[in-house]
Amino acid sequence: MRSFGSAMTALVTIGYFALTALSSPFPFPFPFPWGPPGRPGQGPGPRPAPSPSPSPSPSPSTTTSSSPSPSSTSGSGGDSGGGSGGGSGAAGQATIVNKCTFATYVYVCKQHPASCGATVTMAANTGSYSEAYAPESDGGHSLKISVTSGSGNILQFEYTNEGNGDVSYDLSEVNGNPFGSYGFSLTNTTTDSYCAPPATDCPAIFTDPTNGIPYTCSTSEGIGAILCG
Repeated sequence: MRSFGSAMTALVTIGYFALTALSSPFPFPFPFPWGPPGRPGQGPGPRPAPSPSPSPSPSPSTTTSSSPSPSSTSGSGGDSGGGSGGGSGAAGQATIVNKCTFATYVYVCKQHPASCGATVTMAANTGSYSEAYAPESDGGHSLKISVTSGSGNILQFEYTNEGNGDVSYDLSEVNGNPFGSYGFSLTNTTTDSYCAPPATDCPAIFTDPTNGIPYTCSTSEGIGAILCG
């Protein structure tokens, strides 16, 4: 009954924000095309095989992740090849690692109250962004990632602190596929699920509000998104 109730709550949330998007001055659902909570203990699955062959930030300010801080750090470098080869993310945190050869941008929106923070620039090859899991009262966070500051073409790294020791999380292309040409990974502390270019048919990734895979892990674990890897 608990999982059925969670799924119904998620569907109501999806419907609400879909309707909100129709009348919103912004060209994107504000926020979250959320998936239903995953199953307890479920983590990212194996890497899918390669497929055969949108939302300006309301914030007026931009910062750069050049030195460690509570919300942004300098991450380890890497190439823009095929997959990270391992899990990522500090315990109790959501982390984005930029392995692209170009700068990327992220801003964070929460559901309660609906609001977004400043845009953070993640430096080419070495940039990253991380935050401790938000409290249950926030209703979930959506980390909106783009290749151009202020772009409506965004990849969304989303999570919800369930308040019971679990965190549910997913990656969504509902509002764009800016990293489709480069590939990206959804990770937790020990494993990763790689989405290879063109990133249009990866089973773990939401391309509409109903068809991806939401995952659940303990709040003692870390979760992450790796760009270009």
